[in-house]
Amino acid sequence: MNTRRLCAALLGLASFALPALTAHAAPTVTVTASGGSFYSLADGYSAATNPASSAISDSFGDVEFLSDDFNLAFDFRSDGSFDVYGLAALASGVYDFDFSDLGGRLVRAGWDGAAAGLTLTVLDADSLRLSIDGQAFTPDTNAPFSGRFAVPEPAGLAWLGLGLIGLVQRRRTAA
Repeated sequence: MNTRRLCAALLGLASFALPALTAHAAPTVTVTASGGSFYSLADGYSAATNPASSAISDSFGDVEFLSDDFNLAFDFRSDGSFDVYGLAALASGVYDFDFSDLGGRLVRAGWDGAAAGLTLTVLDADSLRLSIDGQAFTPDTNAPFSGRFAVPEPAGLAWLGLGLIGLVQRRRTAA
């Protein structure tokens, strides 16, 4: 009977604690390019810099970064998804773009642009690299290449912890 009360109390506490664990502010993202510079949403696209930083905005039309030659645009969202817009063809060569300051929570990345000469690589828990092969890249302003970076969800860890506590308590009462 004590086990049931303990589990009920833990689940009650978890229902109050989990919303607080999952709420977190959208990270700031920084882009560093192997060449060129970027206009950023943070400074109202007033000056092109390399590196450039911007807070992630979920508002429609808020593209965080626009290349100084207006060939590329990067749009990030707080849910971990992002789009790469190819606005014009690129000169041949490989272009590397490092995105950092992703909150130190990056665990993996998915990508639909591999066939178009785009490669996405997780560098560490805080950054990823997008490489574009200018010769293979075919821009399409109407259909961006979409990707997703994943962050571990704190709520999932809390549920795992509660489950482990329940198992330990169950074994104790059985013994």
